[in-house]
Amino acid sequence: MLDQAFIQRIKDRLLEEKKSVAIKLAELNKPEAAMDNPDEEDLAVDAAEDIIEESSRAAYRQLLDRIEAALNRINQGTYGVCITTGKAIPRAHLEREPWAEECPVVMKPG
Repeated sequence: MLDQAFIQRIKDRLLEEKKSVAIKLAELNKPEAAMDNPDEEDLAVDAAEDIIEESSRAAYRQLLDRIEAALNRINQGTYGVCITTGKAIPRAHLEREPWAEECPVVMKPG
């Protein structure tokens, strides 16, 4: 079982990470400045950048969802319990990935 000091430290990390991810998402969601007389190369570069930005937005949204879920598990008193097996997630794993919802054994493919 995880002690309250550890859980509070993790909660603080999650809240800080949530704020950081929200800032990054806000930056990605800012409208782009219009290009003056773009040529084909400019348009191609812009299209490639749009794809990368959308991929980044999706990754940040997914991370934000995982952080929110971890914070909810803390509030419900189920943080650190694997949602698949019901077993304790190792403390070291939670230190590396505080939003983890499954124990490393479940996460391994195969």
